[in-house]
Amino acid sequence: MTHTENLSNEVKLEKTVIKEERQLPITAAILSLFIALFALSLAAIFIRLSEVELGSNATIFNRMWIATICFGVWNSFKQIQFHRLKDSNITAVDSHNSSWQQNLGLILLMGIVSSISVILWAWSLTQTSVANSTLLRNLTPVFTTLFGWLFLKQSFDITFLIGMAIALLGVITISITDFSYSINNITGDVAALFAAVFYSIYIW
Repeated sequence: MTHTENLSNEVKLEKTVIKEERQLPITAAILSLFIALFALSLAAIFIRLSEVELGSNATIFNRMWIATICFGVWNSFKQIQFHRLKDSNITAVDSHNSSWQQNLGLILLMGIVSSISVILWAWSLTQTSVANSTLLRNLTPVFTTLFGWLFLKQSFDITFLIGMAIALLGVITISITDFSYSINNITGDVAALFAAVFYSIYIW
């Protein structure tokens, strides 16, 4: 079987898995999205509170190993679901495994970049206010768009740019009243800004 046919079979198999996942009712999916957004909005506050007792390094370490276990269990269930289809299309499964091994270096690089971003963000919360850190780190879409335009020669339509501008305006509106500029906070502000840069590289 040719390489093109292997890729075609892999795509068909992954679409089958995705189709099974989409059997979740739309209301449950929307509810899950709002719960995730609510939890994410509290991340900076909980990190700041945790750093009072544990420090930034211990906070991020615990966050990482707990997340690793959760995603490891989730991925195990995904693999079981994926391999249920092995008997019907074993070639596509083999191709999927081979593709994962070939991208191992990229996966490790993404993990390193993401970890640097989270560490910088957590440390910035010890050096500046929650409002400053959150506002600066939420500039990630700006850097992601800039990197895509500079290095990948991507073009963005006016709808995307307007949507990004509205989202950023919302973040700024929420945080601007608590934003404070002080020479004593400059280190934390710079760290939060670099956290946004590294996170945009991770997304990019």
